[in-house]
Amino acid sequence: MILAIPGSLRRSSINAAALRAAATAAARDGLAVTIDDSPRSLPHFNPDLEPFPPEAVRRFRQVCADAGGLLLAVPEYTFDIPGAFKNALDWTVGSGSLYRKPIAVLHVARAGRGEHVREALSHVLRAHNAHVTHHHVPITQRAREANGEIIDTRIVEQLRTVVAQLVQRASVSQPGFVEAQELAMATTVQPLSGTYELDPHHSTVQFAVRHQQVSTFRASFADIDASLCADGETITVQGQARVESLTIAEPPEFREHVVRSADFFDADMYPVIVFGSTRVELGDDGAATITGELTIRGTTHTITAKGTYQPTREDPFGNNRAGLELRTVVDRRSWNLNWQLPLPDGTDALGWDVEITAQLELIKKG
Repeated sequence: MILAIPGSLRRSSINAAALRAAATAAARDGLAVTIDDSPRSLPHFNPDLEPFPPEAVRRFRQVCADAGGLLLAVPEYTFDIPGAFKNALDWTVGSGSLYRKPIAVLHVARAGRGEHVREALSHVLRAHNAHVTHHHVPITQRAREANGEIIDTRIVEQLRTVVAQLVQRASVSQPGFVEAQELAMATTVQPLSGTYELDPHHSTVQFAVRHQQVSTFRASFADIDASLCADGETITVQGQARVESLTIAEPPEFREHVVRSADFFDADMYPVIVFGSTRVELGDDGAATITGELTIRGTTHTITAKGTYQPTREDPFGNNRAGLELRTVVDRRSWNLNWQLPLPDGTDALGWDVEITAQLELIKKG
């Protein structure tokens, strides 16, 4: 999939119109181009939030990382990159989502204009080690219909060529990309149905928290269980993790303190962490949103996790498998996980926000 991102917030943007025309032309060649205008809604960049970015940022990073290449159409504002688009690029710098990514930049202004934004984008994208090409396709108002769409066949053909070249570059850097494009155009995600049980050997539940203000500490649970039941429009997900199975690459006494002390999980009193869904939403595009009750240390709160699901497919041994990848961020104090020590500068030694991620591989049982 090629991801197309307009750099203008204007509803009647000629840059957005160029991307729509490119996507339409590419579809006739069997190439998938998806337009994403999420930069208009991303929060202001804050480096303190990079370890646990807001959901909108995480999703934007992920779609950029998943794309085979990016098609950008960015106007020049006050001799520079438009603020909202530059903000989106800032959020991607530390994520690696654009690393060595083939990127084609459209410049639709008339000749002699847009040189500043071209130079600025080259500098910014160089920080990603992205492979960037620039394409000057000037578009005038006469090339557009009253509704703003581009009707000039010569321009449409130029846009089609830009996409074809981008796909060719993506296929060179990512073997199998063209085949994936064809599959994306030919298939849609099918709803899950039936009962699924966890394959614990190929699944992970992990948490991450800022430590000493300098790094992110991660640990996982080795003993986990989960199930999914899809009955018509009703889908439920259940899961649990045994605290005793917590994996921590630290001295044994430290692990025992985290697992058993009342400051942390108090496993002797509360041996199991439990989750039960109250609402499951699986979109046609593979997006997943699951809301439910999370119980830790006998305390229950509602959380919402978002991510993706993979439809059922058969493995080499005849098993039908499906996948769920989910993420949420919670405040550990809500479950009375209150341990804290101050650092000399007055900040906290251990972050209050905890990122929980789950990569679940499920086997259909009925």
